[in-house]
Amino acid sequence: PLVDLSLAASHVLVFDPKRQMAAPSTMETPTGSPMSAGSLEKARRWLQNHRHEPYSLQATARAAETSPRTLLRWFALVYRESPQDYLHRLRFAQAQALLQTTYLTVQNVAESCGYSDTSSFRKVFARLAGVTPSAYRKQFKLRVSRKQWRDELD
Repeated sequence: PLVDLSLAASHVLVFDPKRQMAAPSTMETPTGSPMSAGSLEKARRWLQNHRHEPYSLQATARAAETSPRTLLRWFALVYRESPQDYLHRLRFAQAQALLQTTYLTVQNVAESCGYSDTSSFRKVFARLAGVTPSAYRKQFKLRVSRKQWRDELD
């Protein structure tokens, strides 16, 4: 059983660039590019700080001190995505980390990431990851039960 445990845990302990994408610094700037100054920077920071709240273009534009239409146009021009897509990627990175490292249910992960509807979370996650949240979690699941760990350690 200890050999089984070490094999099951090895993929978690070995460096994995994909898993590093879920690091907190990446959750702050998932594009990997430095933050720009001005209204777009304010909008990105506001989305980062309010990623647990329902998305509101009007609130994001107010935080950026610009109109919603101007924010959408410039955000898409500079970052090649909408503010809502950026928010989804922030939440996705957080969901990846939670699915890899916690035993929270998919519904609890969705709520922790700011989704009030679990089905919409599953759709967004599947679109970005290519697999469902449950299938994603199985890639990081230990294959030896905790009961076996305790029995062997005693």
